[in-house]
Amino acid sequence: MLIPLILMVGVFFLNFLSRVVMGPLLPLIEMDLHLTHSQAGSLLFFLSLGYFITLLASGFVSQKLDHRRTMLISCLGVGVATLGLSVADSLWSMRLGLFGLGMAAGPYLPSAIAVLTHIIPCKYWGRALAIHETAPNAAMLVAPLSVEFFFAFLSWRSLLLAYGLLSLCVFVGFLRWGPQTDLKGQAPSPRVMAGLLTKPQIFGMCSLFVLGASVSLGVYTILPLYLVSAKEMAISQVNYLIFYCRIPSLIIVFGVGWVNDRLGPMRTLAIVMGIAGAFLALLALADASWVWIVVCVQSPVAGCFFLPALSAAARMGPPSQRNLVVSICSAGGILFGAGVTPAFVGWMGTKGQFDLAFILLGLAILLGLLLLPLLRTKEDPLKDDSAGAAC
Repeated sequence: MLIPLILMVGVFFLNFLSRVVMGPLLPLIEMDLHLTHSQAGSLLFFLSLGYFITLLASGFVSQKLDHRRTMLISCLGVGVATLGLSVADSLWSMRLGLFGLGMAAGPYLPSAIAVLTHIIPCKYWGRALAIHETAPNAAMLVAPLSVEFFFAFLSWRSLLLAYGLLSLCVFVGFLRWGPQTDLKGQAPSPRVMAGLLTKPQIFGMCSLFVLGASVSLGVYTILPLYLVSAKEMAISQVNYLIFYCRIPSLIIVFGVGWVNDRLGPMRTLAIVMGIAGAFLALLALADASWVWIVVCVQSPVAGCFFLPALSAAARMGPPSQRNLVVSICSAGGILFGAGVTPAFVGWMGTKGQFDLAFILLGLAILLGLLLLPLLRTKEDPLKDDSAGAAC
């Protein structure tokens, strides 16, 4: 059980790293390709659009092939797409390359959560998801440091080339030692989708995923550009700041997993969103002398959003439909939270309103706490917001 879980963490790490590294690389790509802030932000939208499409369609793939093969195809596709990005030399080639990378990465998460919640007893989901969630948190830690290291010796293209080759190596390992299961997903048929989309809990969770992806992925990818442009910090200083502030997340995520198992996903979400939203709004008010304090609190806390959110989403349908629930909830979050949000912030930055964009986003996260009651109904096991809730 341990080796397959470690390999899943490895696949998720590279799946995530290949996407989030675009944040630290954005100022370099912007200078190299002579892009505006708005054009640079649009690159992240194309990445999220590709992810959105295959995330929603992942049920068709996992129904035909099973979840294991779906994860394998995603890992292979990420490696190939990242290699292609390393030779992109124009705005539109970058957009198409990132769109392809997003499409390759999309099918992984619904299948991974379905497999994980199938092989792990539900009372340990928080801890199992905490192990799995070390992958994105480690990716957010490694991304700025790797950019700083490679930029000192090589170009951003060399870094993407290295990531692509590493993804192909992990693909070979996962093919040999990954979880051996023939568990299949469920395709998004009109009848099943109508049944899920009419549930108030699904609507509420989709909205929370948009806000959660905005405060974590969206902010992370646009933060280097914001700190360089609005706070007048050096690129090297920003990369080291993001690296150091992400170190606590590798420990905090296990604490959040324990809290999730003890208090339930709803209370855990309230704590995470409250802290992340408040400090995001405060980020706009901070000057360069103490902005690092705000970033070091906001970033690791925001990075823990998906653990309780995925735990809650996995409880919102029968086991056969978990991949669909995760797909529906995650798709909107990725498209709007990780795609539209940085594009909007980049557009606001072009207008000289970077700070206002972060204040509005922080307030939106805090208002999102009002959605939490929508996730509890008489029929739903989330009504019992405890570790003993039905799974």
